[in-house]
Amino acid sequence: MHAKHIYLSILTIASMAATACSSQSQSADEIASGSEMRFLANTDTRAAVVNSSTIKDTPFEVYGEYISTSDPASSHTQLFDATPVTFTDGAWTYGTPEYWMPGNTYSFIAMHPAVAVEGLTNKEYTLDSQQLSFTYTLPSDYTKTTDLLTAVHRRQYTLGATPTTPVSFNFAHALARLNFIVNVAAIGQNNTTSSVLITNLTLKNISNSATYTISPAPLGSNHENYDFVAEWSNHSEATAPLFDYKPNAGNGVRVNAGNKYEFFSSNNAVLAIPQLLTSNLEITITYIRTVNGTPQDPETVTGNLYSVALTNHGGRWSVGQSYTYSFTLGGEEHIVFNTPVVTPWHEDEGANYIISDY
Repeated sequence: MHAKHIYLSILTIASMAATACSSQSQSADEIASGSEMRFLANTDTRAAVVNSSTIKDTPFEVYGEYISTSDPASSHTQLFDATPVTFTDGAWTYGTPEYWMPGNTYSFIAMHPAVAVEGLTNKEYTLDSQQLSFTYTLPSDYTKTTDLLTAVHRRQYTLGATPTTPVSFNFAHALARLNFIVNVAAIGQNNTTSSVLITNLTLKNISNSATYTISPAPLGSNHENYDFVAEWSNHSEATAPLFDYKPNAGNGVRVNAGNKYEFFSSNNAVLAIPQLLTSNLEITITYIRTVNGTPQDPETVTGNLYSVALTNHGGRWSVGQSYTYSFTLGGEEHIVFNTPVVTPWHEDEGANYIISDY
C-alpha cells in the first residue's frame, strides 16, 4: 500500500458565481454584518469529460465550515455539505445565500462532478478535521473513468472588512493521465516491413482502487488560501488490468513503417489512480507485420513498463501528472522504449478551459 502527500497551488483561472443552501438560521443582524458568499472556480480537465460548453451541464459540490479566529478550540460550524452549484438561467447558483460573519476563519472544499460517479463510494466529510475522503474503483471499461477534480479555499473574515471577492476554487486533477505512442521501424535484413496492423494493446498489474483524502494545507504554507494536502492510500493489490484496447472495434489500425501512432488522445484519455508501481507492470501489443507485401502471422510482444517508470520518474504515477510512453516495434518479439515524457496535466496540453460568466 502506498500513500503520497502533495501540496498543490494555483493553476489557471476560470470564473463562476453562486448562492447556496443554508445549514443554519441567521439573525438579521448577522446577515447585515456580512456580505453574500460567492464562488470562483478554475478547472483543468480532459476534453473527453468536460469542456467549456459541457461544464454547465454538470454541477460541482461544496463543503464548507467556519471557526472562531480568536478561539481555534471552539466548535466548528458547517455551512455547506455537498451543496451542488449548478448553472441555472445564465448564472451559477446554489439556493439560499450564505453570508460572511466577521471574526471567523472559513474553510471550503469543492469537488467536481457533483453527480453519481461509477466506482465512487464511501464519500465522507469530517467537520473538525476539514477533510473530504472517498474510495474510487476504476471501472472495468477505461472510457467510463471519471476525471475527478478537487480544490480548497481558506479565508479569514475580520470585523469591518467586506469580502467582496468570491471564494476561488483552483480545481486540480485527483488522478493521473497516461498515453502511449508506438513507432514502427522497417525491420529485417532482406525482408522489409512496410507496415503493421495493430490489433490490441493492454496494460496490466495496476492497483485499480484506493481511498483519496483532501484537506487544506496548514496555515502558513506558501499559498495558504489555496494549497491542499492530497493523499491516495489503502490501495488494492496491483493485479488488475488498466485497459484492453482494440483499435477500431477490433479491426485494428495500420501504421506504415517510419510513422507513429498515438493510442490515446485528449479525447480518449486513460486515467489511473496515482500509485507506487510494481515490478510486474506490463504492456502487451499484438500486431501483424506486412513484409514485402505479404501479411505475416500475428505477433504478440510484452514489455516491462516498470523498469522504464523506475528509471525515469521514480516508479510511481503522481496526482495531476501526465505520462506519455513512447516505444518502437523493432526486431521480432521485442519492444524498445524511449524516454517517457512527464508533464503537469494542464493547459499546455490543450486540456483546460476558461469560463467567464461574470
